[in-house]
Amino acid sequence: MKKFKRWAVIVLCMAALLSLFGCKKHLVDGPGMVNDQPWKAFTLSHSASYAQYIFWFTVEQGDFAFLLTGECRDENDEYTIDDGVEISAADLRFLRDLRLDELSEEVSSDDDLLVLDAPNVSLVLTYMDGTQQKKAINSDTAIAIYNRFLPYFT
Repeated sequence: MKKFKRWAVIVLCMAALLSLFGCKKHLVDGPGMVNDQPWKAFTLSHSASYAQYIFWFTVEQGDFAFLLTGECRDENDEYTIDDGVEISAADLRFLRDLRLDELSEEVSSDDDLLVLDAPNVSLVLTYMDGTQQKKAINSDTAIAIYNRFLPYFT
């Protein structure tokens, strides 16, 4: 019985030591692990001299999925989604891989020049606590999002 108690004490001491230091492999994200984004919604708008690239999208977290609303056009027609369409897991992963929350905050000044026919891009992220932040996003990234979302409209 003494041997059993001794082993039980050793095992408990080892467990206590391991709990103090933790186990890093459980803290690191790995394949298949889902990490929620800090933003719950974003609104992206883009205007340009080429009509096809005049669009706006809102992606908002619903109860069980992220929903897309917006307006865009292709070479022939104009499309609108008012009720919200669930985006696929692959498209959500695409958005997460863009790391929109890590973009620098957009700083605007009254001295900004207005260049006619230049693309104008606006991205506003809404966080879980309700705060909003305007982010600096380039036109190429906005067009990549447009190309990803256009099939939902057509």
